Amino acid sequence: MTVYEKIMSHPESKKEVLIKFGFWQLSPIKVEKWFKSYNPPKYYEFRKAANNYKVTDLHTQAMTKEQRTRLLNLEEVFKDRYSKKALLKIAEQNTK
Repeated sequence: MTVYEKIMSHPESKKEVLIKFGFWQLSPIKVEKWFKSYNPPKYYEFRKAANNYKVTDLHTQAMTKEQRTRLLNLEEVFKDRYSKKALLKIAEQNTK
C-alpha cells in the first residue's frame, strides 16, 4: 500500500484531496506533495503505515523511460568499465 492509497482510504483526507484537486484524474505524486505540505503530521503517519508494508516511495516507481534508460546504461558501464559500446551509448545520449 502506498502513501497515496493511505491518503485516499482515509475519509477526511480523501475529502480534502477531492476538494483541492476535484474529481478529475488525480496525479498521485502531486497529491502526496500537496498533502505533505498541507498536513505534515498526518502525512508522516500515513508514510509510516505505508512503510510497514515495505512499499517503495512513489517517486521511485514513477520513473520516466529516459531516466530508466540512463540508469540501465550507467549500470552497464559500471559492470564493464572498459566497454566501448556502453560508453558510446552514453555519449550519444548526452549529445542528443
